Amino acid sequence: YNIYGHIHPCIYLSGLGGQSLRLPCFFFGDEYSILPAFGGFTGMHRISVSLKDQIFAIAEQKVMAVVA
Repeated sequence: YNIYGHIHPCIYLSGLGGQSLRLPCFFFGDEYSILPAFGGFTGMHRISVSLKDQIFAIAEQKVMAVVA
């Protein structure tokens, strides 16, 4: 199992009214994990997730589980 940190993953969330958010996240897959970026000067890479992956988004100083 590998843990990566340079990719800086993000997840896109969209609402029924057409609004959307791009949030940094922790990604936990079967074979590896990816840690988020915490600095304001780092970019974010949109990741593709499957139903078995675990995603935890960071918003307003909180970490929240995201259900696919």
